[in-house]
Amino acid sequence: MNNRTEWIYRAGWGVCMHFLAIPASTSDAAGLSSQSWNRRVNAFDVESLAFQLAEINAGYILLTIGQNSGYYCSPNQNYDRLVGKGFCSDRDLIHDLQSELARYNIPLIAYLPSNAPSGDANAMCRLDGIPSWDYSIWGTMNPERLASMADSDSRMRNFQHNWQDILGEWSRRWGKGVSGWWFDGCYFADKMYNFPDEPNFASFAAAARVGNQDAILAFNSGVKYPPVQISTEEDYTAGEINDPWMIPADCGQCDYNALYHVLSFAGTFWGAGPMRYSPGEMAAITAKIMNRGGVVTWDIPFDQSSGTLRLADLKCLKRFSQLLPPSRDMLPLPDAGLEIIEPPRCVWPQDHISSGRGRLMLSNGTTESRIWQIGGQPLSLEPGETHHIEVPLSPVGRYGDYNYYLESGEYRRTFPVIPWITGKVSEAFHAMPEIRFIDTDIGRIELACFAGCLHLRGEVFDEKIIQSDIPWMNSCIELFFVRDATVVQYFLVPADGVKPDVVSMFPDYKVVSDIAFRTFPLHGEGYRFEASLPFEYTGVSHDGMRMEIKLNVHNHYGFMHGLLFGVDKLHQVEAYKSRLSVHKSAEG
Repeated sequence: MNNRTEWIYRAGWGVCMHFLAIPASTSDAAGLSSQSWNRRVNAFDVESLAFQLAEINAGYILLTIGQNSGYYCSPNQNYDRLVGKGFCSDRDLIHDLQSELARYNIPLIAYLPSNAPSGDANAMCRLDGIPSWDYSIWGTMNPERLASMADSDSRMRNFQHNWQDILGEWSRRWGKGVSGWWFDGCYFADKMYNFPDEPNFASFAAAARVGNQDAILAFNSGVKYPPVQISTEEDYTAGEINDPWMIPADCGQCDYNALYHVLSFAGTFWGAGPMRYSPGEMAAITAKIMNRGGVVTWDIPFDQSSGTLRLADLKCLKRFSQLLPPSRDMLPLPDAGLEIIEPPRCVWPQDHISSGRGRLMLSNGTTESRIWQIGGQPLSLEPGETHHIEVPLSPVGRYGDYNYYLESGEYRRTFPVIPWITGKVSEAFHAMPEIRFIDTDIGRIELACFAGCLHLRGEVFDEKIIQSDIPWMNSCIELFFVRDATVVQYFLVPADGVKPDVVSMFPDYKVVSDIAFRTFPLHGEGYRFEASLPFEYTGVSHDGMRMEIKLNVHNHYGFMHGLLFGVDKLHQVEAYKSRLSVHKSAEG
């Protein structure tokens, strides 16, 4: 952790608000006007919002300047000069909000995409922001229509200089009133930024910091499990995550001394409500990430007409902040770590559970003696003293609580421990446990290994198959694998009358043609499916493979999710991240 990030590390958590002219991650800006946008920006009640953020003890706020529509909530002469007037608001909302936040000592981080607004073809053209390569992940409408106006320079130097001029003007305008930046859409680092000469990450960072050399920066390369750092110019990881429980348990400090940071939505999607987590669930997720040395930003729903929190969401966030453990500054914790020597094991399908072993490393760097409870026995640590202690890692129940707890009085430090779930999968299909949501069956899965592939088949009970441009909002089957210490994810998306899609989210967002996937109607109540994945996609090794299967269905209960090896209670977030060791059976 560097000196710039000390303040956000001590804050521990904050909120994000997507105040945009069109919904987040969309690009249809038809019908917008300068007059309507100015009315919305002028109606934003910065005094009330600042007071509410103080009420919930938010450590900071991440607010959008703009995204895909081409409309921004602050004036910018360089943008007016390059694109034309009427897209930047008359009111400087960022300035007005940070002035109110200063009364409560709440820092502000500004959000800005790294690319031209993908919903405004005029702006993309005028900014020289149309690449000659495939940029569809930016979500541009009708990219074929703009192909003839693409910049022949693959590095897009003109655009980057234009964008840095726009960014630099905002940075100078706000100065130290903006404590950091979060840049979205940095999906093409090798095409645009990873070069020794400008424009590159260094010149991008210099433009962002021209008004405040202490501003922290993050460059978002997309949803990644675990969060990654893509440039030494980053002070903290962008950390965009759809499902916080999918973060590996051993995630923590990143390379290059960047602060481990996670950003996810507390509602149903970015900027959308209602809340999908209870206050207790949010507190559990936040505490676990903070205990690993990380920081959490929760994107929250709010009233777009006033910029303030609705009463129900305000109550939820108040309760969440009350349930969080005391600040890290108050915890008398030694330097501590837990090395997993042998993880606990569950043998599927017999559910035989065995304990594991770990080595706890403690060092008291304080000037006072500390007494810790290790396995129920007291251990005294004198100032400067270090201990290495072997401890058992005993699971509690099937797929239950595998965490190891280090306690001192009322304080507790949590070390997540992920079990191995081991089972033999023969060359014949073997029925696996049904996927359930609470007490409702939502699907049945079978799998087998043969001909160099992992084969799956089963039934998904989906009363209303939903199709969306956003993969995780579809009715679909999600497959998670650990490959080279990184979680990779595939969406198996059913389709009505057309070939189903298989979409890879990690490490690249693209349609995967090498994975076979077929669906068949299931008496109007869902679909049957068959899928085959070559072993190279699953991360299989001589030790087997680590995987999870998730179903997303729609029925009379609403949009429901179920995990094959997971648990129903979200506060047991670590139990979702299961491991399955797959071996060929000698019996066949």
